[in-house]
Order: sequence, then structure tokens, then C-alpha cells
Amino acid sequence: MIFKYACVNEVEYEWDSDVTSKSSDVGSAISGIERFISRLKKRLNVVDLKFCFTSRPNFRYSVLPTYKHNRRDKDKPDMLKELRKYVQSKYEVKVKPRLEADDVMGILATLSPNKYIIATIDKDLDQIAGTHYNWMHDKIYNIDPKDAERYFYKQILMGDSTDGYKGCPSIGDKRSDKILNNMKSNESYWDVVVDTYESKGLTEEDALVQARVARILQATEWDFNTDTLRLWTPPKKDILFKKENFQIFKERGNVILENTEIANAHTHIKKYDNALKLIEKALENRVPREVKDLYLLESFARIVHKELAEETRELIEVRKQKGAKDSYHNKTGKKGV
Repeated sequence: MIFKYACVNEVEYEWDSDVTSKSSDVGSAISGIERFISRLKKRLNVVDLKFCFTSRPNFRYSVLPTYKHNRRDKDKPDMLKELRKYVQSKYEVKVKPRLEADDVMGILATLSPNKYIIATIDKDLDQIAGTHYNWMHDKIYNIDPKDAERYFYKQILMGDSTDGYKGCPSIGDKRSDKILNNMKSNESYWDVVVDTYESKGLTEEDALVQARVARILQATEWDFNTDTLRLWTPPKKDILFKKENFQIFKERGNVILENTEIANAHTHIKKYDNALKLIEKALENRVPREVKDLYLLESFARIVHKELAEETRELIEVRKQKGAKDSYHNKTGKKGV
């Protein structure tokens, strides 16, 4: 709103190819702002307004250095700071360190649901459930929580060229809708997003960077005591079983066994019962020699400490060699040398 009235009340004159000057009418800009506020109050039938401003530096630059790189060299109206000071002196203004105005609005709206009407022309705020007003199109509409959540994941897929983050290659508005519409019942939005990124040769980490840039912060992602943000993280795993440092969870439709005491100590298991058996043997600190399946033995080796893993892999090698000899004997009818 301030940017709009700063722009329309500033004129640049070009005297020569390299000589220009600007003329700014601050009084006219302030009058425009006051008329806008009066119309807004009347249209929404409200008495009080809160203005949300952006602070710098923006945390998104530390997540993705190219964020909004396409805007950095553009000149801003000279009177922008003066108009901002005017609004701050007359109205209630909310600013949070390192956050954009959109984030501040998202935090307020999710901290006190149904208390605010989000007045903005930025479609990014459609990630936030509640009543919205687009003052450019004079449109009041409601976003329910499910649609808000879906829109967030859609933005991770399609990106936003205006804000300088690309999303997933070759995924636009229609394609992202098609992908989300074809989700399986046992999949989550994050499952689908990661699968789509991986299908393009990218990683879950690539998807996470785009997600953290796309995310409009909510109240749960802001520490009000320290005025610091918590970067968005994917939904927690659906834990099916936990005993000491071992746990079984479902993620992206798969059963996964994990040892939380060892970095990256996890493995995919086809059957839940087999995962339980491996946990039992790991807690007994012994190699499950009764297990015949070499894949299960390797899975066991991935989730136990180094010594037990080495002993397990020695058993795997012995069985592989025995299997090769048995195969040779069956084919020739003779014992292998």
C-alpha cells in the first residue's frame, strides 16, 4: 500500500541520457494513504487496523542466496522511508526481526484465528487459513485450513519467479494441481513433493530449501520470547513402535527401522514383524544368525554399532560364498574347487 502511493506520487524527469531528476509529492501520497485506509475500514466494517512491515536482513537470503535476486537492482521510490515513518507514527505497526510483512501477517493470523482479516494482494498469503481481502480486486474470500496447507505444497512444486525461487523444474500451475490431485491415500503432501523432485534428479534437501523460502511463517514457527524464527521442517514421522533407541515409523508409504543413537542408521523393511525381530536381536547385542534373508541381515548391520555390524557382514559374506558353491555344485553335479 505504501509502495503504491510512493510510486504514483513520484515523477522522474530525464534531461539527458545520463541526467535525471525526481519530483516527489509527499503530501499527495499521504492523502492517498489516508483515503485508502478510510475505504478499507468501511469495506471490511472494521475500526482498527494493524500494518505489518518488512525488516532487513530477510532470513530467506540465508536459506537461498538468490531469493528475490531479480529485484535487488530496482530503484525504490525516494519517499518510501518517509511514508513508512508516517504510518508508524499514526497507526499500530508490527515488525519482527528478519521477517517479511507476509510472515508477520501469517504469525498474527495463526496466533489468533478468526480475529483478523488478511488484507493483501499477495497470493502467498493463501497459505494462511482465514478471511482474506484482495483490495486490488475488491474480493473478500475465505481459505480453509486444508486448502491453505495444499497451497503451500503447491508453491513448493511450482515455485515463484517473482520472488526468485524456481520450485521443481517443469512444474507449473496446472501440473502441480494434477500431481496433488493424483495423491495416493497412504501418501502425504511432503511424500509427493519429494518424489516429484527426485523424479527430476533433485533431492529432498533441494525440496526443503524451496519449502523454507516459500513458507509464510505461522505462530508455531516463531519464538515470542526470543524474537527468533524456527525454520519449517517436514511433518513428523508416523512412529509405529519405539523401544529404547530404536523406532519403527512409516514415511512416504514405507516401513523404516531407525537407531536414533547413530547418525543415518536407518533401513527400509518390507514387513513390520521383521523390523520388530531385528530390534529384539539388536537389544540382545547379537547377530541374528537364524535369519536367512541376506537383505534383512544387511538391514540389521545398518542399524547397530560398528562391531556388531562387522560381525553381521562377515556372516553375510560367508553365506554368499556358500551360496555360490552350492549353485556351482547344483549346475555341474560336482563339488566346486
